[in-house]
Amino acid sequence: MPCENVNCFLDEKYFRLRKNRLRAVNQKALQNSKAGQLLKLL
Repeated sequence: MPCENVNCFLDEKYFRLRKNRLRAVNQKALQNSKAGQLLKLL
């Protein structure tokens, strides 16, 4: 546990979760836009 107090630890955990979720959303958007570009090329 990097932080001594629990609140700090929870904040860090929550922040990491949120970052991962944002990254997943961004990747999905990227895939969708790539798919959209490919469809336009066809």
